Amino acid sequence: QVLASLGGPPDRPVEMLGYKAGGWLFSACEAHACPVKGALLLDYDHSIRGLAVFDFGTKGEKKPRLALILRDPEDTKARDVLAAWANWTIAQDLFTYSGDYVATRLTGITVLPAQRLKD
Repeated sequence: QVLASLGGPPDRPVEMLGYKAGGWLFSACEAHACPVKGALLLDYDHSIRGLAVFDFGTKGEKKPRLALILRDPEDTKARDVLAAWANWTIAQDLFTYSGDYVATRLTGITVLPAQRLKD
């Protein structure tokens, strides 16, 4: 789901100055499904710090949700950065779209466990 959510048109990368001595936030929407968006948060050494999938929910529901996979489940800064990205996405869409998908705030955050792939 994370890979699919990053498969559409990308947003500009955001340099995270002052975020543990730097890092990057990359985001995009799912190809042909803009109510689903994804983000990749990289540390200053280009290691993955967190992944996010943001979903506006079903048409008319107006309950946007955010699912996070954090390298360290106790990393509150990564969680805060990705939640801020989701809220910024909601704010941008308020100016861009009208109708059934428009929501004004994030209604839920789920932190999923990260798993290592075995060789």
